[in-house]
Amino acid sequence: MALLAWGVLSFGAVYPWAYWPLFAGAAALGVWGVAATRGWRDPRVRALTYAFGAVAAAMSVQIVALPAWLIARLSPGVDRFFRQFEIGYHPASLHTLSLDPAATAVNVAEVAALGALLLGAARAMRIVKIEWLTSQIMGLAIGVATIGIVQKALGKANQPLVYGFWHSIEPGSPFGPFINRNHFAGWMAIALPLVVAYAWALLRQSERPAQGGPRAWMRWATSVDGNRTALVASAALIMSVATVLTQSRSGMAAVAVALLTVAWFIGRRSGGRW
Repeated sequence: MALLAWGVLSFGAVYPWAYWPLFAGAAALGVWGVAATRGWRDPRVRALTYAFGAVAAAMSVQIVALPAWLIARLSPGVDRFFRQFEIGYHPASLHTLSLDPAATAVNVAEVAALGALLLGAARAMRIVKIEWLTSQIMGLAIGVATIGIVQKALGKANQPLVYGFWHSIEPGSPFGPFINRNHFAGWMAIALPLVVAYAWALLRQSERPAQGGPRAWMRWATSVDGNRTALVASAALIMSVATVLTQSRSGMAAVAVALLTVAWFIGRRSGGRW
């Protein structure tokens, strides 16, 4: 949870001082997860490892210095770009396929670190209490959503500031702790379906009145089970409102698709009942 909170609250980890510790923490947690559960014995973990290794290798090729004539054969478009804009570029020189090798190297490190985290988490989830983890993510999401809503209400439309004081050098449209509103909506598209499914799980497990009319439902609503369900449902509502306030069309579309997918799973598990 500290790793998740760091990645979100440190301006979405878009700066080197934020994303390098995030990568290191993700890799360390992933390695621990594999070691603690002996994940190398699981053929599915090995298959995922090979897949991530192939992706990282394909990305790494782009930052290897190659002769210009080989670049022209592998990627004629890159060769034309370098001939027009790169000073000193000639057939005998060495260059990379990537237009920005430093940025590509960061992406390779990101894939390796988050790949390790996925491999470790896929096994370590067996020893983590899912309800605890979900409630912690929900609490973080409510905090992030509240920051965005307050910022939207009190901030200046032409000069939005992150946390009320941070002005990003790069152009963008900040929302909440994120420099880019689309990043905020994308994070909510991941967290919101989890919270909605948690609310449904609480409703399904609670002792709801089979009959008795509105009075019986009122008694259930004031019970512990009813209050827990209402609390999680309210959290989902706050997160939805914050997502809409971003005015991110791609983000809202992603949330809609994710919620429809969750609804399909719920209907499937419920036997098709409304």
